[in-house]
Amino acid sequence: MALLAKIIVSFFKVLGLIIRIFERNRKKDIYAFKEELIEPGYAEKIITDDKNPHPLLDILWKIQKKCEHGRKLEQLTSRERVIYLTDEVNGQVHSSGFCHYFFYPSGANSKEAIMALKEIGAPYTASLVQEAKNVYRNGFTHCWKNPPEDEVELTDEEMERLDTLDNKFYEYRENLDELQMKYIKEHIEDF
Repeated sequence: MALLAKIIVSFFKVLGLIIRIFERNRKKDIYAFKEELIEPGYAEKIITDDKNPHPLLDILWKIQKKCEHGRKLEQLTSRERVIYLTDEVNGQVHSSGFCHYFFYPSGANSKEAIMALKEIGAPYTASLVQEAKNVYRNGFTHCWKNPPEDEVELTDEEMERLDTLDNKFYEYRENLDELQMKYIKEHIEDF
C-alpha cells in the first residue's frame, strides 16, 4: 500500500508539472489578446445580468484574474480573498481529494481557508479541512520549492484517513456554491 501511495504521489508530481507548463503557456495566450481591468462593482453587474446563467463562475474568474490565479492574493479585498480560498478548497478537493489540495501550494493556505469556510457559513467543511490538515502534520507536501527531504510521506493509515475525509466532503452537506453566492450578495460592496 505504501508503494502504491508513492506511485500516486509521483504521478501527481509529473502531472502537476505538465499542467503548470501548459497553464503557463495558455495564460500567455489568453492575456496576450484579452487584457481587462477588474473594476469595482463587477459582481453586482454580473449578478444583475439576467442573461448570465452562471454568475458565480464569472465572479470567480474575475477574482482569479485579479490575484493572478493565487500568485498575488494581496490584491484582493478581504472578502474576495474569502471567496478565493473557499473556491480553492472546493475545486482542489473535488478534483482529486484532500491529497491533491495539500500536494499543491493551495495547501499552504489551509489555515486561512478554514477561517474563510467558517465565515461563509460552512463549519462542517471547515472541520474536514482541519482534520485533513492534521494528517499533514508538517504542512502541504510539495510546491516545487521544498527539497524532497522536506516532503511528508504519508502512512497507509493516513492515506485511508484522507480517503474517508474525501468521501465526507463529497457528501456535500454544505453547498459551497450557494454559500459563496450568498456571501457575495451580502457583501456586494466589496466585489
